[in-house]
Amino acid sequence: MKTYFLHPESIRNLFDNIAPTYDLLNHLLSLGRDFYWRRRAVQELKGLEGRILDMATGTGDVAIEIIRQNDHRRKVFGLDFSEPMIKRAQRKVSKKGLSQTITLSLGDALFLPFRDNTFDASMIAFGLRNIVNKEQAFPRW
Repeated sequence: MKTYFLHPESIRNLFDNIAPTYDLLNHLLSLGRDFYWRRRAVQELKGLEGRILDMATGTGDVAIEIIRQNDHRRKVFGLDFSEPMIKRAQRKVSKKGLSQTITLSLGDALFLPFRDNTFDASMIAFGLRNIVNKEQAFPRW
């Protein structure tokens, strides 16, 4: 049985194209379970303070949820390789007044632009399904 993987550029183009409807698609295709999954994943950070990396942040919903659950003790850095997704995330973060606690940037989870020990924790939610080399995507501390 042969396994086929999309080339990273094809994945980026896909997300660039669906960025305007990504949130709606995510909610509809998961039948709304994405809200629960996101909330539950972020609960795993309970009691953690400091800097958190949200890899493949997409439109920023996980980063926003991290702050929503414990805003006064965390700073979040969201990274995504799709510029239209990051732009949507920036609009959301700005609209919610979270620009001081959430920083968003264009970047690739496979080639993190950070030194070791930059973050106290890292997360990747729905983006993990789109990374072929998953071991390479996890940062060193």
